[in-house]
Amino acid sequence: MGSRVGSRLTSPSFVQRNSVRPRRHLSSNKRAEEPNTSFFSSPMGWYSHKLDTSPVFTKCISAGLISGLGNLGAQRLMHEEKDGKKFKIDWEQTGRFAILNVVFVAPVLHYWYTWLAGAIPGKAIIPVLKRVFYDEFLFTPVYVPVLLGILWKLEGVELQRIPKMIREEWLNVMLFDWAVYIPVQIVNFRFVPVKFQVLVINLIGVGWNCFISWRAQGQQQKLLKENEE
Repeated sequence: MGSRVGSRLTSPSFVQRNSVRPRRHLSSNKRAEEPNTSFFSSPMGWYSHKLDTSPVFTKCISAGLISGLGNLGAQRLMHEEKDGKKFKIDWEQTGRFAILNVVFVAPVLHYWYTWLAGAIPGKAIIPVLKRVFYDEFLFTPVYVPVLLGILWKLEGVELQRIPKMIREEWLNVMLFDWAVYIPVQIVNFRFVPVKFQVLVINLIGVGWNCFISWRAQGQQQKLLKENEE
């Protein structure tokens, strides 16, 4: 009896039925559970996976690329052909905007939005409006002067001149920010997952960079005139 049971357990047909099939089943389940992280087959799925595995690094790189491309567009739109001068890209200006977004904008917004979502959770309109209030009327009035100060310093402006330039531009920049970003942030905070919120701001920031470039260049031209006098 024992030998017959043993022979059945070790027979080729028994092994094939009871070992090969379960292996195929387990391997197929494993493949089904693995996320699709290929950029070419699913760019958004790939980006979402990178946000899960390396959130700060991914946001910094995407912010640098988007801001750099946005600045190139801003330069072209703001170019005025005078005396036959053709448009020429200012790569230093593009680099400044890209670096500013990589080392300052993206990491600061990442940690701010993460903290804000934890401190005031919920997708209902009341917590969303509270987050918008904190963002636009407590955080942004401090964030914008720091942003402008770093940008002008990167452009070579003397440090003692920067506070005066900030005072002259702060209200104009804040009014523009509130007109654009209050409705944007209501939508962003209510409907967009936290990990994608910096990306939304980066994309909207293409137009924002045009405005900031325009205001910054206006201050630079004013400074040049003062130096000439």
